[in-house]
Amino acid sequence: MDVINNKYSRDDKINKYFKNTNICFLDIETTGFSRTKNIIYLVGVMYKANDYWYVKQFFANNFSEEKNLIIALANFLKPFDTIVTYNGDNFDISFLNYKFKKYNIEYSIYDIDSFDIYKTIKKENLFLNLDSLKLESVEEFVGINRIDTLSGKDCIASYYQYLNTKNENHKNLILQHNYEDLIYLPKVLKIFDIIEKEKTVSILLKDEDIDIIIETFKTKGDMLEITCYQKNSDMDPIIFYGKNYNINWIPNNNHLSIEIEFKEGLLSTNETCLYIDNKNNLHINNIEDESKYNLPKHLIPIKIDKNFQINNIKNLIRSIMESILENQ
Repeated sequence: MDVINNKYSRDDKINKYFKNTNICFLDIETTGFSRTKNIIYLVGVMYKANDYWYVKQFFANNFSEEKNLIIALANFLKPFDTIVTYNGDNFDISFLNYKFKKYNIEYSIYDIDSFDIYKTIKKENLFLNLDSLKLESVEEFVGINRIDTLSGKDCIASYYQYLNTKNENHKNLILQHNYEDLIYLPKVLKIFDIIEKEKTVSILLKDEDIDIIIETFKTKGDMLEITCYQKNSDMDPIIFYGKNYNINWIPNNNHLSIEIEFKEGLLSTNETCLYIDNKNNLHINNIEDESKYNLPKHLIPIKIDKNFQINNIKNLIRSIMESILENQ
């Protein structure tokens, strides 16, 4: 078994996401998807020591070295409080825990905290409308350009070629792929800044900025139900029942719920459209449709096919809240 060490970076921006926590980033490479039939031949860990981030890689030069790799990895992971992965809860961690048990190693990643970036992005994808949540797609979305071009399937083929030929080029390609998986994971975290920005509606009230954070929204019957929390205001509670929307705002527990009536139609593209009819609505003013469709000005689409129109929904919240608060 080989252990490869690389000094990577002094980037402290990672700490804003995981304060006061001893974390590491982890990624594994396997010969397939079956925990019982396939082996782990490479595990990479990115961790901080003495103000620098390092990448340590455990590489099995043959199948028989898997046990030594797993033992060495377990010993290395013990000091960490949190392990950060991409889709690791479904794959990496369950795969590793099976191997720990198989080799009678008294260690389990379930005993410490795990943060799966993929699961969080998936939960918040309402605000991103990403078509694919594969790591490569998310990296591209946040502006990461890889040198490595291998897929997981390519890595497996390269590993078998290495086993048969002992050609170091095949091994180095796999190590490079795993290395880039790790060093880009912290950079992927900035997607949470993008999500927070997409979820934030800033309204201006008497020279005071009030930030409303959208938690979630869904359609129920003919109503768009939005739940939010409010960060920085000591306003009085507001309960309002309008012609086609309702508001329940309880500032002392930061709770805000809005229900807006919508209608359903069909666009010229044959896509289903859910929309707000803003005609003669005194509390929803000056809403500009930010979708790409040229609809009459009083029609505000909130969902087209499967995609919610986030900017339109944010503009509706802003317009409703500013109008009502001005009259308080």
